[in-house]
Amino acid sequence: MISNQLNYRNTLLLFISVLIVSSQAQAQNKTNIPKPDHSHNLLYTGFTAKYDVSKNDMQLGESERQLIRHSDAKFTYTSLTYATGIASWFFKDKITESSQYQLRNNMVIPTRYDYKNTNGKPNDNFSIIFNNKKNFLTRTKDNIKHELAHNKQDVLSFQVAIMLAMQQNNKNIKFTIVDNESIDEYSLVHTQNEELETDRGYIKTQVMESKSQNNKDRYIFWTAKKYNFLPIKVKRIEPNGDELLIKLNRINGQKLIIYEPSEEDEDY
Repeated sequence: MISNQLNYRNTLLLFISVLIVSSQAQAQNKTNIPKPDHSHNLLYTGFTAKYDVSKNDMQLGESERQLIRHSDAKFTYTSLTYATGIASWFFKDKITESSQYQLRNNMVIPTRYDYKNTNGKPNDNFSIIFNNKKNFLTRTKDNIKHELAHNKQDVLSFQVAIMLAMQQNNKNIKFTIVDNESIDEYSLVHTQNEELETDRGYIKTQVMESKSQNNKDRYIFWTAKKYNFLPIKVKRIEPNGDELLIKLNRINGQKLIIYEPSEEDEDY
């Protein structure tokens, strides 16, 4: 009987030791799971970019963008837009925008957006405060609380959200975009792949088209995998046919010229 008890005890100890070793191995395996390498990803490292802004083939100005990384989860995306060339004779406005957001659970979560026109009217300036804990936002222009919908973005953070969604191979994206006057739902759908001719050769892009459910403007985004799906060209087509075009001309200090196809090329 004593022998049986010893055998039972030894078997039990062996079973417990196997469980301990197994749990330690599993914990070690979880610890050793490699984290994704974001060391060369603009979305995580930050970047500087400059865009040409034109309307109906007339140069209007430039827009300087900067993505600032404060920590693994906290970022600020800024924009400074101003008139250049002949347009600067008539328009002295300098528009500064700033979007603070967090990057959590593979989502862009905005926390604050600020808009300031240094040469405009004081009433033009406004902020949007996102209270993600209590699930509402407040615009300083109307000081009214609005319920936060899923994937609600400001006009800057949604550009970062596009990059993140494209990196996740999401070809059908829905956003709710908040600005000073409206809260509109947008859907982006992948329509085609296109190579854009540049001074560095051809760059492959994935073209995304968007339309607001409450707005007749049509948006087209050319996102380049080479730049982690940063939009390198954006076109807004208004109901009257007017076209606003934004094209990347510099990324992290390196010049980039995107050539527009000629009418002969389009006819061909």
